[in-house]
Amino acid sequence: MKNKMTRRAVLIGAMVLVSFWGGWVVKARVSNTRSEVTYDNPPLRGKDQRYKFISPLLACGVLGNEEFREFEPLKTQLKQMVDKKVYTKEAKTISIYFRDLDRGRRVAINEDEKYFPASLLKVPLMITYFKLGEKEPAVLNERIVYDGSFDVNAKEDIGPTQAIQAGRSYTAEELIKAMIVYSDNNATKLIFDSVDKNFLSEVGTDISVYSPAPEGSIDVMSAKYYSYFFRVLYNATYLNKEMSEKALDLLSQSDFKKGIRAGVPFGTQVAEKFGESTIYAREGAPPIKELHDCGIVYFSKGPYLLCVMTKGDNFDNLSRTIQDVSELVYKGVSAPGY
Repeated sequence: MKNKMTRRAVLIGAMVLVSFWGGWVVKARVSNTRSEVTYDNPPLRGKDQRYKFISPLLACGVLGNEEFREFEPLKTQLKQMVDKKVYTKEAKTISIYFRDLDRGRRVAINEDEKYFPASLLKVPLMITYFKLGEKEPAVLNERIVYDGSFDVNAKEDIGPTQAIQAGRSYTAEELIKAMIVYSDNNATKLIFDSVDKNFLSEVGTDISVYSPAPEGSIDVMSAKYYSYFFRVLYNATYLNKEMSEKALDLLSQSDFKKGIRAGVPFGTQVAEKFGESTIYAREGAPPIKELHDCGIVYFSKGPYLLCVMTKGDNFDNLSRTIQDVSELVYKGVSAPGY
C-alpha cells in the first residue's frame, strides 16, 4: 500500500508538471469537427538539400477524395492485430494513426481514443522554447543549475539512460537535448520552470491542437491530434526551417529502442518520442499502464508519420504491441501496391 501511495504521489506531481500543457491543449480555440484532406496532386515543397529531416511546405496541393484503396489491406491487417491483442489481453486499448506525409493518405484505428500524454508533451515544450529562441537566440545558451533538490526520475518505469547531474549547470539547449533524447524528467522540470507561461500559452493557441477530454479524466490526447506536433515540424510551418530541423534532429536521436524503431529495418531513420505512465485510478483498483510512441519514419519511398497509443497492465506487452504495429505498417508501405 505504501508503495502504491508513493507511486500515486509521484503521478500527481507529474500531473501538476504537465497540467499547464494539458490545459492549453484542451482549451485551444478550434472546432472539434475539423476535417482532414488528402491530395490528388501533392503539395509544393522546398527542395533545399541542407535539410535532412524537414520538407518545408510552400503551397497546398489539389484536394482529392477520402478513399485510400491502396491501404485497405493494411487497415484490415491492423484491425485484426488490434482485435487479437485486445482479446488476448496483451493490451486493453490500442490506437493507431498512420499518415503518408507527402500525400496526406492515412489509416486510422481508434484514433480519437483519449490517453494521458505524459512525456509526449516534451515535444510541444521543446517547440515553445525553440520558438522563443527564434526571437531571442541567446535564451538557448542561458545556463540553468540543477541543485538536486528534486528527482522526478526516481519512480519512472522507463527511466533515462543518461540523466543530468546535481550540482552542475547546463545551457537550456543542453537541457532540451536531455529532455528529448533521454526523456530526462529533471531536465524537463528545469525547462518548464524557466519558460514564460504566457508564451507557452500563446504557442498552444497558435498550434491550436484540440482534443476534449471526458469530464474528470486525465486522458486528454488522441493519437490523431498529437500527430499535429510532428506535422508542423516536418512541414516547417510554425518554427522556422532551422529550428524545425533542429527539433527533428533531436527527436531522431531518441534512445528509446523498444517502440516504432524496433519495427523497422536497422538503420532506418526515425524521429520519435515515447511517453509512459502508471495511473492509479482509485484506491484498490489495479493500475492502468499507458505506453505511447509517435514519430516520423523516413522511409525510402516517402516519409510517414506513425502514432501508436496503448493502455494495458504490462509495459512489456505494450512495447511489443507498438513494435508489432510498426513492423506491420512498414511491410504495408513496402508492398508493391504502395
